[in-house]
Amino acid sequence: MNHTMYEHVLQPIQIGPMKLKNRVSFTPVWPSFATGDGHVNRELMEWVRDIVKGGVACINIGCGCVNRNIPPLVTHLLRMSEETVVNEMMSLTDLAHMYQAKIGIELFAINFYAGSFEKRDKGKNVAVELDPTDLTKEQMNIVRIENASRFTKELLAAIRKK
Repeated sequence: MNHTMYEHVLQPIQIGPMKLKNRVSFTPVWPSFATGDGHVNRELMEWVRDIVKGGVACINIGCGCVNRNIPPLVTHLLRMSEETVVNEMMSLTDLAHMYQAKIGIELFAINFYAGSFEKRDKGKNVAVELDPTDLTKEQMNIVRIENASRFTKELLAAIRKK
């Protein structure tokens, strides 16, 4: 393998006003390290520390929910609607900055009344992301998530239309 082809990976880069120390980024995941009620905890802090200590320039820690009222069955998501959690995120930001890394989060809202893509596209419902594989059948009925195979078929149909 010719390593000179990848020399630029460890070189700094500027994306708009943001300067990164290299071109290595940690893609978003859902580590479920938040507390059950959605606060930053020691495990999340240590997980982020291990990643930024490894040299990435940018880390996205994944899911942060903006809903104010979440049923008890949805746990271990950072509750970004809580001011205390937003303040706790400053600790994560400071930690990333100690290693000259940037940090981001995917914000999303859970719509417990989401419908099909067809209804969403007509403005009747707002569709959002929630992984049904993390829920039991009973929980899926509670939050009214559509059948996963139907969801996949509708998603593929929508992609093919574009």
